Amino acid sequence: PLARHAAPSRPRDRRSSMSSRFFGGPESDSSSEESSEEESEEEQQQQMMAPAAATGKVSAFMKGGDDSDSDEDSKRVVRSHRDKKWDQMTEAVASMKNHIKIHDWLAVTDDFDKLNKMLQKAKAITDKEGIPKFYFNALLHLDAANAKALEDKDAKKKMSPSNAKALNSMKQKLRKISATYKDQLEAAKAAGGGDEEPEAEAESESEPESSSEDDAPSGAAAFMKKPAASAGKASAFMKDAPAAPTAKPKPKPVKEVAAPLPPPPQPAKPQGPKPIAQYNEADIDKRLDLILQSRGRKGTDRKETISILSQLADVTKRPSKLVELLSHVITFQFDLHMSMLAAMPVPVWKAVFDVFGRILKTLVDNPDLKIEVMEGSTVVDTVQMTTAEQGDEEDEFLDSGVTQMTSNVLSYLERLDDEFYKSLQLQDPHRPEYVTRLKDEVPLVNLMQDTLAYIDSKEPTPETLADAARVSSRIVEHVYYREQSLFDTATENAAKRKVQLQEEMLKRVAEATAAEEAAIEEAERLAAEEVEAKDEADDDDDDDDAVRPETALRKAATAATAAAAAATAEYDSFMVPRAMDLRSEMDSLARRIYAHGSERARTRTLLCQVYQHSLHGRYAKARDLLLMSHLGDVVNGMDISTQILYNRALVRMGLCAFTDELVVEAHAALMELAAGARIKELLAQAVSSQRYGERNPEQERLERRRLVPYHMHINLELVEAVHLFCAMLLELPNLAHNAFDPKRRSQVVSKTFRRLLDHHERQVFNGPPENTRDFVMGAAQLLLEGEWERAADSVCGMAVWDLLPDAAATRAFIRTKMQSEGLRAYLISSYAHYDSLSLPEIAGRFGLPETKTHALISKMMLDGTVHACWDQPTATVVVQRTEPTKLQFLALQFADKCSQLVESNERILDSRTGSYGYKYEQRDADRSRRPWVERSDRGHYGGGYNRPWQDRRGGDGHASHGDYKPWQDRRDGG
Repeated sequence: PLARHAAPSRPRDRRSSMSSRFFGGPESDSSSEESSEEESEEEQQQQMMAPAAATGKVSAFMKGGDDSDSDEDSKRVVRSHRDKKWDQMTEAVASMKNHIKIHDWLAVTDDFDKLNKMLQKAKAITDKEGIPKFYFNALLHLDAANAKALEDKDAKKKMSPSNAKALNSMKQKLRKISATYKDQLEAAKAAGGGDEEPEAEAESESEPESSSEDDAPSGAAAFMKKPAASAGKASAFMKDAPAAPTAKPKPKPVKEVAAPLPPPPQPAKPQGPKPIAQYNEADIDKRLDLILQSRGRKGTDRKETISILSQLADVTKRPSKLVELLSHVITFQFDLHMSMLAAMPVPVWKAVFDVFGRILKTLVDNPDLKIEVMEGSTVVDTVQMTTAEQGDEEDEFLDSGVTQMTSNVLSYLERLDDEFYKSLQLQDPHRPEYVTRLKDEVPLVNLMQDTLAYIDSKEPTPETLADAARVSSRIVEHVYYREQSLFDTATENAAKRKVQLQEEMLKRVAEATAAEEAAIEEAERLAAEEVEAKDEADDDDDDDDAVRPETALRKAATAATAAAAAATAEYDSFMVPRAMDLRSEMDSLARRIYAHGSERARTRTLLCQVYQHSLHGRYAKARDLLLMSHLGDVVNGMDISTQILYNRALVRMGLCAFTDELVVEAHAALMELAAGARIKELLAQAVSSQRYGERNPEQERLERRRLVPYHMHINLELVEAVHLFCAMLLELPNLAHNAFDPKRRSQVVSKTFRRLLDHHERQVFNGPPENTRDFVMGAAQLLLEGEWERAADSVCGMAVWDLLPDAAATRAFIRTKMQSEGLRAYLISSYAHYDSLSLPEIAGRFGLPETKTHALISKMMLDGTVHACWDQPTATVVVQRTEPTKLQFLALQFADKCSQLVESNERILDSRTGSYGYKYEQRDADRSRRPWVERSDRGHYGGGYNRPWQDRRGGDGHASHGDYKPWQDRRDGG
């Protein structure tokens, strides 16, 4: 019976061998190895598993067969969860020590963070058993190595900036952790920690566990072979052992062991990298490091990088990191569009504008957030500015509250302003796109004002005051050329337009809501009808895949929703300019710039103020401001853009003087700029012509970059009209003199006007006036002929005067000035032909009041322009015959030329003889005696050059030496 029962033990032994290998663990393997040393090879093959009577299990699990049948059946070691954690931490400590030896502190930082994460994940074990000693020893070793590295200044200088920064940051991390585990570190230091290897510490930590596990086997270890001490009991079950005479027990029903249920299917782990939406702060820092390291490298997709940075900015919860990420987004956008000639695309500009607005909103919402500018460093050197600090929880990270950047945030705002200015320069001003682009100036100025308000909310320091001056100078550049009345009108119209857009948006939203509800009701009704039809026809299989056609209500609802979305977008994008008093705003901004701005900013702000005062009719204020600054003396040494602004301010001041009826001042301001044909280039309203000099392509590109946008242009036709009209009024009295009168040649006010007038007079045929020059030249000829009414109608009919603030007042002033100047020209040219002139007749001919006509003629008498006197009882002008004849004019010219010739000969002779030379005459200008001229001859032809026809008046108005001349104006009452 024993043989029959033992016969089938061989196959059972194979199955039990397989099961023992399946259930085998580290405890059973160690116990079996100790027992196998005492047993022989035959006993191992014949020994059987003891019945599991004590445990109530099935006794069918016995060991049989030979483990050496297959080479792959090697012994497995099953380790506990605790040992695995400890081994991972030991490997991290060993890697950290290896990196310490080669002074790679970036890798040391990574190993240290990995070690702390492992410790955090093993929190359940450390709460029961405590933190292992080798962790504290590793901290002590790392602290000592860090302190030693910091003391070696020479080695630290040789480190790369990123490695040195990692060394400094490691010191801060160690200080924080040392404060947490202060008592444990002191105990480890007292026990001589820091010298023992982590592997030995881990083995010592695992010894108590292994001994306790050997004492009480559990699980599958209960079915393994027992040690040699139980060999006596097991010998009864051996194959050759004699059977004990025991009664055959009644077989008990064997319980069928149910097969273990398969584990529930685990959810499939996502393949590929971790989604950005699931990043924590540490992951964000690592990803940002990789992005910054790849910046500027060949093959980097910048658009994808911008997308990743935007997603990281949406995920992060730290305000300081958000500001840094958004600044990197702007930086990469600028890297993508670096052309100095082509403007940034409008969608990209608006995207950057929105990002900067988000940065500003973050700074306003977090007033304690500080931005530190790291001077002398680049993004590649610093790699990571603000790293995440671990909080109390695993997913909690602390915000440092400081954002370190390599440049000032205001540089982004200035770049936005420059790109906007450049886009206006390159746009065609006669197309609708220019007006559309110009609308973006309102939100840009509003953003500048918000930035200035944020800077004002900070504590005043030299840096913040300088930043406020930078923003103020940008606002001034956008405000100085605006007129208050037009600005107020535009603000009111924009506010009305905003209200209209809001009403339109609400209307569209209501229509879209109603259309959507109607479409939903119709869809429900149609679905119910379809269900009823299917129930009646009982033919559901054919209509399961049928596509329901889109109904008219659904199409209407979709169109209404799209219209509502478009109306909402238009309402949100439309910005209203903020109401402001331009004068007070300019004054407040200018005070900031004068106090804390740069030299160039102060100069440009002063010129902008001059322009703004002139634009609003405050000529005296603008003139005093410009004269006190003495910019006219130093403007030639400034940059070209500032010189252009100076020219613009000067031209605007001349127009203001003309509006204030100051003809002489207006002509003096416009004379230099408007005299030539290059006023367009001087005002940067067009590129210079090729005939004035050769230009290479680089010079032409620079000149185009300096052009002023079209909406800031000064009307050149108006400037030309004002200049020529003022020159005509000033030159008309000189032109009215006789052609042989020396005053006509000596008293020249505007050579440009005379040249144009001579050209006009030499024309064989002059048609109707076509431009401003023709109008003014024709009016000058009519005035010289005494036809002031036709001249005034011609000049006042010019449409260019409508560009001035008060066109009606300007035309009235032009008519009045042409009346008075026409009268002067008529008297100068024609009064010698009369014996007397009637005051009422002259006043009526030129449409002037008698009092004004009397004052005008009296002034001409006093300055010697007209040789006449008043006869008060008859109210007439009595003309005195003082005008020389043509022969006398020619004799006078001959005498002048002879005197000039004699004077030049005397100077040549004096320079050769050296007696009474030219140098002595310069030293003593009053001495007019010559050695060869007798004193008695002076007064006839000698040094005095007295001529009997010369009008030499003394202080009292009488002729000198008592000589009587019939044509002399003797104001002695006779």
